Amino acid sequence: MALQTSFYKSSATSGALENLGGAISASLATGSIFLATPGSGLGLTGERNYYRRPIYRCLYIKNVSSPAKLYYNVSVSIAQTSSAYYSMEIAPSAAGLNSSAESISSELDLPNITGLFSQSISLGDIPVGQHYAFWIRLVGKDAAAGGNGGWGLSVTGQYQ
Repeated sequence: MALQTSFYKSSATSGALENLGGAISASLATGSIFLATPGSGLGLTGERNYYRRPIYRCLYIKNVSSPAKLYYNVSVSIAQTSSAYYSMEIAPSAAGLNSSAESISSELDLPNITGLFSQSISLGDIPVGQHYAFWIRLVGKDAAAGGNGGWGLSVTGQYQ
């Protein structure tokens, strides 16, 4: 049986940019979390990646198992690690289990993380109803090329 988890947005925003840390949101993370609020005119092209500076977003993974199960040895991985346009890595938030990640004021600010950014992270145990924040770092390889390359997240672990 697969782990029953959901990814949630983080609550901190800066203008049209979302998912800049802060408390877990009630909204599920869907679509591209790197695009700005729809209609804002901010995307992933142009000046935002012209200098190939990393940009950051924060998501939460939550144990939503029913019936209730303790998940242990939980890992999150990037399902498609790179494209011709972008590279992506993830790192656990320094906030830890069931805590709020720090808020960053700009998508260019380096968040407070535990360890290093990589393709896969281990989050340990996540009891039912609890959550863990993690950061995603995206670096543009060729701003002129545009496009998003496609990506996803996968979760592995065990339960009892």
